[in-house]
Amino acid sequence: VATDAECEHVKDFEVFENNAKKVCQYYCIAHMIDIEILDSELQFDGRKISFYYDSPAVIDFRHLVKDLHKVFSARIWMENINS
Repeated sequence: VATDAECEHVKDFEVFENNAKKVCQYYCIAHMIDIEILDSELQFDGRKISFYYDSPAVIDFRHLVKDLHKVFSARIWMENINS
């Protein structure tokens, strides 16, 4: 059973995930990567952020992931929902 503090923590995660999604989309535009970021998910310990996107082509994310790691100080995982 989750404690009240854990429930509040989950609410904070939802706000963080929404902001992370916007930041990732901003960096995609800056790197001229034509994809749509559909969702983001932060692990409960805060060490990994997963971004879910839609793209018909294979994308090179090396520079994007480096920038996102600098911003969030977390492991970045990019996953295409169509694969």
